[in-house]
Amino acid sequence: MQELLWSLNLLILAVVLLVTLIAIAVIAYNRFIVRYETEWVAWPDEADFIEPIVLLPDNPKRVRILSIDGGAIHGLASLEILHRLEQESGRSIAEMFDFVAGTSTGAIIATQLLMQDEHGNTTSAEQIIQNYHQLSDKILSAPLYHRLLTLNGLVGPLFLNRTKFQAARLTYGKLRMGDLVRPLLIPLHTKMALETRVFRNWELLDANTYLAPLVSAATSVPALFPSVRLLGSVRDDAHYGDAGPFLNSPSHYAFVHARVHNPQADQFILVSVGSRVQVEMSEEAAKYGGIIQWARPLMAMAFNGQSDVNSELLTHLENVQLYIHLNTFHLHVEIPKQWDSFNKTDAAAAAISHAGKQYATDNHDKITQIVELLTAKDAPPTMRPDSSK
Repeated sequence: MQELLWSLNLLILAVVLLVTLIAIAVIAYNRFIVRYETEWVAWPDEADFIEPIVLLPDNPKRVRILSIDGGAIHGLASLEILHRLEQESGRSIAEMFDFVAGTSTGAIIATQLLMQDEHGNTTSAEQIIQNYHQLSDKILSAPLYHRLLTLNGLVGPLFLNRTKFQAARLTYGKLRMGDLVRPLLIPLHTKMALETRVFRNWELLDANTYLAPLVSAATSVPALFPSVRLLGSVRDDAHYGDAGPFLNSPSHYAFVHARVHNPQADQFILVSVGSRVQVEMSEEAAKYGGIIQWARPLMAMAFNGQSDVNSELLTHLENVQLYIHLNTFHLHVEIPKQWDSFNKTDAAAAAISHAGKQYATDNHDKITQIVELLTAKDAPPTMRPDSSK
């Protein structure tokens, strides 16, 4: 019996020592060893500034607005819808819309859709789809030792910025917001002041923001990525991050800015694309659940809820606007709960793409209606909006 107690004490001591060593390793790694790339020069010298983009729709009486939600790998579903719009119309997204907004993943998609190559051609949704999974794989990667020593993101950012910065440099080079072919709005979260900062390429300073650091900051999800400190000689530097957790759908921002800057227009068409996360809770968990049971549902509620509020608000605006006609279309794909936003496996990418394609097929009539409105030569006459959308 005494030998058993002695062995048990030794085992307890060994466990305590092991836990202590792990704790020391975790603290040392996260506080003294790991080095995150967090700073990037985002603005050139003021003498090298270019002019901002002109806020002018193709038809002065009509403004066509595209809003793209965040969602990490779920952005594939949004891209499938945009691809269907291009297929149905025979035109690029840049041709069909006058004004674009994107949060997080939506910023990645929006900026690439509005980029021109050396021949003046913009990027298609299909081209982005072909590279999207590979891009996500690079961004959502971290060495195994980093995952272990951050306790899978519990005590430090789960991912490193290094590969994301590399991908951004390869994608955007030295392009600036002002080099894009359409007005673009990107909301970011300032992590030090806990405020929202909206970048707009029709303003001089924002037009000269390099896209690579800007998009890297716009996709730095709190707790998953380190914040990005944007540096430049013309402004105070600040730490920026992903606005998705509280502003996943920028549709209302997009409409307000489009309305304010186009007072002559009386027809507004707003298309919001994104995804919704299916999360279910048992009755017992809903009644008695704590932080562990509610952690994932609360995140889904934040993302889904903000999009729902925007959709409801804009739908009601259709019926109360006295001087303009507003058409809103909310194309949000339901994503099965097993495919979360940061699941970068081939199976997840295939399932999410399929969900987007299926949604586009099931809503073919709505997509046809959207294309007809977007490609009409003249702004359609004012009419009572269809409340069924």
